[in-house]
Amino acid sequence: MLQPGTAVILAAGLTAASLGAAADNDLERLSNIADADFLPIDRPLDRPPFFHAKALTVTEDSLASGWARNHQCHRHFSVTPSLEIVFPNGKIRNIAITGSSNIGDVTVRGPTIQLEDVNEQSTLCFASEIHVLQREADGSYRITAGPFYYRFLDGYFPMEVDLKVRYPSSLLKVLRVVPGNQRGIEVTRNDGEVRFSSRFEGTLWVQVFFTRE
Repeated sequence: MLQPGTAVILAAGLTAASLGAAADNDLERLSNIADADFLPIDRPLDRPPFFHAKALTVTEDSLASGWARNHQCHRHFSVTPSLEIVFPNGKIRNIAITGSSNIGDVTVRGPTIQLEDVNEQSTLCFASEIHVLQREADGSYRITAGPFYYRFLDGYFPMEVDLKVRYPSSLLKVLRVVPGNQRGIEVTRNDGEVRFSSRFEGTLWVQVFFTRE
């Protein structure tokens, strides 16, 4: 059971919610609170938004297993005495902290990362493997990342996402990225890499569709 006052970041992306208290059986309920519309931000902000950089690496083995290498970093947290990053059971493995600063304590426990004494200067990076690649009925492949959102106390706060998906261009070709380029979203493609950047409030899902070369 989480302790009173613990903030919780749920799931592969990165949902964040602040609670007075939460038991383990509350996690499914919390994962369903990301229901706010996507609202792009193109105005100046008084302070940097919560930042999430994520790099997914798809390999030939991923096509059969669905597992991809994941490395992600977070900064510009809200001030909180304790925070827990929670991934769904069976969807993540081999979590390893690769860097942190201005955090009182960082502990990996199963599919969770426990943080103590987090503030606006805190940073956290970790590596893992996540089950994120799905094969479609027509033989194509789909990566779904999200939901991305930052909810703290009683509202949604600005968030910036920088997502990179790296893949073997000799084996895969990108069909489309959803959502695509529009206000508040920039999608760029290079050989073997798709980059998706957005600054927003509310909720964001990102999907990348591939076909075999």
